[in-house]
Amino acid sequence: MMVRPSVNKWTRTRSGFVVEQRDLRKMWDGPDGDKPDRFMTARIVARPDLLYGKSFDIGVYMGYERSDYWLDGAKKHHMLLIGGQLTRMSGYEFRYVEAIDVKDN
Repeated sequence: MMVRPSVNKWTRTRSGFVVEQRDLRKMWDGPDGDKPDRFMTARIVARPDLLYGKSFDIGVYMGYERSDYWLDGAKKHHMLLIGGQLTRMSGYEFRYVEAIDVKDN
């Protein structure tokens, strides 16, 4: 399913996806607790071109995963294919994503 950020109801503008690499940690790390794992994450930013450079308008929803890692306070990560990279997004950000209705003409 193809998705995009929804329209901001206050500014009436459409946001964009920004892809970045982040370090995620487990809640109860063992002896290697000092070493975080790196993941590609996606965020929704209102005016991404001004601050972050490249942004993306659409992505492909690949499903979700319950992980051992915390991303923005959640262990349920939604997987999106954005710009050719598999990224993760927390459910708190994912609520601002809407499906694109693709119709055959």
